[in-house]
Amino acid sequence: MKRLRLLASSFILIIAFGAALYTQRVRLSDFARVWSQPAVPESVTYEQVIQEQEAPLPVEPQAEEPAQEPAVEETPPALEPDAEEPAETEPDPQLPAPSPQLPDEFNLAVPFTSQAPFANWDDVHEETCEEASVYMVHLYYEG
Repeated sequence: MKRLRLLASSFILIIAFGAALYTQRVRLSDFARVWSQPAVPESVTYEQVIQEQEAPLPVEPQAEEPAQEPAVEETPPALEPDAEEPAETEPDPQLPAPSPQLPDEFNLAVPFTSQAPFANWDDVHEETCEEASVYMVHLYYEG
């Protein structure tokens, strides 16, 4: 009788544990996915990216070439302006000074994702640009 009670209580515990795992399967799978993902890289400032781009490449020593005379550049004749050019104004002290070191553009390898992948522009897909943007950022960080 004691053995039957132990077997029944063990069976009930196994069923309860299985039911708990089944009901919490989404939380457990989310936890496992987050735990197994690689860490997101630390934030990188724009200045750090520019410094990496401007870092000089190692140059191999080359044989010296004979010195050449510098070429004489002819200056074109000054053109007579038809109208007066506007005088240069002083920059506004409240505006930041333009930096000659910054590039005009900087492209990241962000994969494109359509907000309506099957060209279905119904009411649902008409307003999903935010979701598509977040998904593209997610794909960029996933590599």
